Amino acid sequence: MKRRSFLTTLASTAAVAAWRGVPTKADGSAQLAATGNELRFPTAWNGANMLMPAYINRQVWPGVNTNVISTGGYPGATIDLRWGQNLSVEIHNMMQSATSIHWHGLDVPSAMDGHPKDQIAPNVAKRYTFDITNRASLYFYHSHAHMATAEQVYKGLFGLFRVRDDEEDALGLPSGEFEVPLVVQDVQIDSQSQLQYAPDMMDKMEGYLSNKILVNGTPDAFLKVKRGWYRFRLVNASNARIYHIGFSDNREFHVIGSDGGLLSSSTSTQTIPFAPGERYDILVDLTGLVIGSSVRLVSRQYTPTMGHMGNPNYPQGLPFDLLRLDAVEGQGVSYTIPAVLSVINRYNPSLATRTRVFELQMQMMMGMKHTINGKLFAMDRIDERIARGSLEIWEFVNKDVDMVHPMHIHGGQFQVLSRNGSTDIPAWERGWKDTVIVNPSERVQLGVRFDTHTGVFLLHCHILEHEDDGMMMNYEVTASTDVQEKNTSDTRAWYSPAQDAVIIRGIVSPSAHVSLYDSVGRLVFDKQADFSSGETLVPASIFPTGGYSLNVNGVLHQLLIVR
Repeated sequence: MKRRSFLTTLASTAAVAAWRGVPTKADGSAQLAATGNELRFPTAWNGANMLMPAYINRQVWPGVNTNVISTGGYPGATIDLRWGQNLSVEIHNMMQSATSIHWHGLDVPSAMDGHPKDQIAPNVAKRYTFDITNRASLYFYHSHAHMATAEQVYKGLFGLFRVRDDEEDALGLPSGEFEVPLVVQDVQIDSQSQLQYAPDMMDKMEGYLSNKILVNGTPDAFLKVKRGWYRFRLVNASNARIYHIGFSDNREFHVIGSDGGLLSSSTSTQTIPFAPGERYDILVDLTGLVIGSSVRLVSRQYTPTMGHMGNPNYPQGLPFDLLRLDAVEGQGVSYTIPAVLSVINRYNPSLATRTRVFELQMQMMMGMKHTINGKLFAMDRIDERIARGSLEIWEFVNKDVDMVHPMHIHGGQFQVLSRNGSTDIPAWERGWKDTVIVNPSERVQLGVRFDTHTGVFLLHCHILEHEDDGMMMNYEVTASTDVQEKNTSDTRAWYSPAQDAVIIRGIVSPSAHVSLYDSVGRLVFDKQADFSSGETLVPASIFPTGGYSLNVNGVLHQLLIVR
């Protein structure tokens, strides 16, 4: 049976529930089912200096071998490092085709970014080495092979890259077994349980959508949970599927972080759109689950925009079960979400030096190819040049009336400023992002500034078939002499309860002027602080609980000191 014919039969929620055989109750929860596979977790990178992408056989489905691409596991081994550490790892390509590894969301030198011009030939190794300068978040690495990214990612060439830092540690978030990475991917298999990647012309136009869901490489996954709070770290590693994440009983969950780490505060919701390349960090309270029952993490049914090339059965928007959560005996954890999670200084668009417009459109006269500003990707053509340290507005204009384009920018994080001229954007988009959904006929404005590395980087659609089809362009970050802006733009400050101190990092000069004002504007701290070690600590014991404004070399930060 053809993939789309099969998917069309699943158009109603009832049909999908019956197809999965999940016995549901009126409240949306379920009795524990005897079917399914216990959620697997990626192996941990052991710090060895080599990873070897290779085709191997894995028992993805019980009792049968499936040929996948493995980089120390399936998905690939998870790399765990802290802010300020250095990654040095050699990628030895054991496949029969060239590849390149992109460190998605991480701020790395151009030569380390995984540009397809820097591909690794078969049976050749390349060493990737760079310092970790990103704030705590869940990033990931994946193939960026020239015109073969979609197939290599689809077959498993990706893995998690988790960064920790002191700011995140100070929040005491659920950890250990209560912090759960969830990499979501849809795949298609044949009668022998082998992954099938054979996109036709329609797939290349719309993106390759499949009918089986894997979570951490696990089909029909379930997780035994204890009653309490859980932190789920979501990664969309699908080629093209956009999920609408929620729970089967419509319970609220709390979004605390996005692509580039913690939001300034949590936001509660029952559903969130989730496109390829995006990550979200959520907290959910499972305290009320009855032992012996379950609730499901799901992708809700929704209606995709317009007609998708006249295809009335376009299978984007179908409901899926992602992960069954089975309540078992045991002690969970309680948690109270702090009112303030982090400090995010929002860009002021009036300070932007220029606005660049990127039009996204499928070109009929170019053989139904996806383009940016009417151009297909050219390896050696530089499409835009940006001065390091300058704030710009990048406006993505989706000229397609029936296709979503999740746009990903290499080289650093950005801020979403507006959608169709409205600054009333969802709370979960008000943090740091590297991938943004651009809906049909929509204009999305971003605040973009590259403060660290010069060189050539990419921007592209993260529907991987669109990327391979040419919806990608090069931009070059050029050197800037604005030293003062570089000294302050990466400044981060937060209150650490464990140390009862305000920690300030990101000043590259040996000293900086630090001033602290209370809520009525009184100066309570003022000195030239030593940053020779990379950070300074302002003892907070003399300051009462409350809100404060911190001024570091003229840059303002908002703080909340709570004991």
